[in-house]
Amino acid sequence: MKAYECLLILAPETAPDAHKKQLEVFEELVKKQGGSIKAKNEWGRRPIAYPLKKNRDGFFVIYDFEVNTLAITEISRILTLDAAVLKFMITVKKPESARDKKKKTRVPHSVRPDHAGVA
Repeated sequence: MKAYECLLILAPETAPDAHKKQLEVFEELVKKQGGSIKAKNEWGRRPIAYPLKKNRDGFFVIYDFEVNTLAITEISRILTLDAAVLKFMITVKKPESARDKKKKTRVPHSVRPDHAGVA
């Protein structure tokens, strides 16, 4: 199974309960395809740069999930047919390399104690 990230933009005029229901449908869809949800980040209602289906705002949600590669086509098909989904994008998440992990733990030069008094 591969790790994926999905950005969903839902129609803003739907009620909050409808958003929750829509998100549950996505989660069930991933689980039905044999995958698992790793993280969910709800950004809430935000403005969109250009109108999508005559909407200037959208309800943004980002999912991190793992699923079989063949299941992505089915997930994309169902999201395309859903009227409440204004737009979606599914991308493959790159695994973190050792170099990326080293960059995250690197201390900036100006903060190092051995260079504290050097101008």
